[in-house]
Amino acid sequence: MKMKLKLLSAGGKFFEVKEEVAMEFARIKSCLSDEEFHVSKEEKRRVIPVPMERRLVVMKDEVSNALVIPLGIEDSLVFEKVIHYCAKRVEFRTSNAPEAEEAMIKAFDSEFTRDLDKDIVMGMEFVAHCLDIGYLSSLMGQTLAHKFIIGKTPEQIRECFGIVNDFTPEEERRVRQENAWAFPE
Repeated sequence: MKMKLKLLSAGGKFFEVKEEVAMEFARIKSCLSDEEFHVSKEEKRRVIPVPMERRLVVMKDEVSNALVIPLGIEDSLVFEKVIHYCAKRVEFRTSNAPEAEEAMIKAFDSEFTRDLDKDIVMGMEFVAHCLDIGYLSSLMGQTLAHKFIIGKTPEQIRECFGIVNDFTPEEERRVRQENAWAFPE
């Protein structure tokens, strides 16, 4: 029988997720036992072991009989989007042939990232990194680059990300000369 898990945000909000979705988070997958969560030995071998000090605490909710895993994720809106995205990936994988799955994921990725603002993208990248969701981390990195970096001047990028220019005018001139290929006229 598949088990439900409750993921607890740092803000105290519970997110009930199916086992298949939780298994998308390599960090969670690595702390669950083979017997209780139907993780094959082959899948376990692919999971990078997590050092003891970084392991997640797993508790049992006696009322709902679900496992509760507290996570240090502050932003519930971002975490909700991460769960939604991973649930869609699981849905595509379980209901389609591999060729169709790839096309559906590509279309969904495009639609999903279209209206995300910089703070949501960066938040999702952070959560994907913390929970070790490789494909989502990759997508958020690509989204960040394509929407907020590519085609922008260094000044526009600094403004977008709140980066202070710590070069003196002379240092900046020298860097621009040494790397003229990166600064088209």
